[in-house]
Amino acid sequence: MVINMKDSFLLSKGSFYENWGFTVRKTVLEHSYRLHCHDFFEIEIIADGEAEQNLNGKIYPLSKGSAYILRPTDFHSIEIKKPVTLYNIMFDEILLSDSSIFDCFNSPTEYCAELDGNQLNIILSQIQALQYETQQKLPMENVIKKNLLECIMINIIRKSTSPKTESNDIPLRSALSYINLNFKNNLNLNECAKVVGFTSAYFSNWFHKNTGKTYIEYVNSLRLTEAKRLLLTTNYSVTEICFASGFSSLSGFLKEFKKQYGITPSAFRKNLES
Repeated sequence: MVINMKDSFLLSKGSFYENWGFTVRKTVLEHSYRLHCHDFFEIEIIADGEAEQNLNGKIYPLSKGSAYILRPTDFHSIEIKKPVTLYNIMFDEILLSDSSIFDCFNSPTEYCAELDGNQLNIILSQIQALQYETQQKLPMENVIKKNLLECIMINIIRKSTSPKTESNDIPLRSALSYINLNFKNNLNLNECAKVVGFTSAYFSNWFHKNTGKTYIEYVNSLRLTEAKRLLLTTNYSVTEICFASGFSSLSGFLKEFKKQYGITPSAFRKNLES
């Protein structure tokens, strides 16, 4: 099962502040949810409650002060023991520096931390600052967001702890990491299958079973996210964005974009400008 950003709102109740590629919210999770992955980055900080998280096949207990980073190469599930109140930050990689993106995708470990009272208060204050910047739309908003996000991420990374159990899902992590690092190139299923030592036919079925998406659906979701980023942040033509995002044909790109977002790339950019 794969839950996208829109669908994930249905899992819980709470308030949130959002703009393109960035969401901050306070959420209450009352029910467990099964294994899934996202095509965006996510940070979660537990403010109250108890749960157990399976992250890439490793088990982490969650309670007040637990904090973790979820990457597009991660897959996880959560078993709720007592209703969990958490702060959730979902964001696109546009808000990270290139070095941070590279470090995140290439780390062999998960980022799960246990914060003491002072550390938790510091991060919660940084989250409040993120909410403020998102609401106020002040000049250099994204610069401040990048700095705040990276401060939160660094605090979680340097406090990361070891899990209870070892992962049995290294092939999936390797496949997702390879795809996320190479989706802009002329990537094909055969190459991905070789990375994990599977035949193409077995890899195709295995990937769908473990992610809830076909290989091409997953790759296209990454390429469409990149296309949206380029439409927002560059003056590239739609044709240039098509190939820069990893699509091999303009007609295929236009079809997939309209199918996913219900609007053409040109209309999407026009709406942003207006």
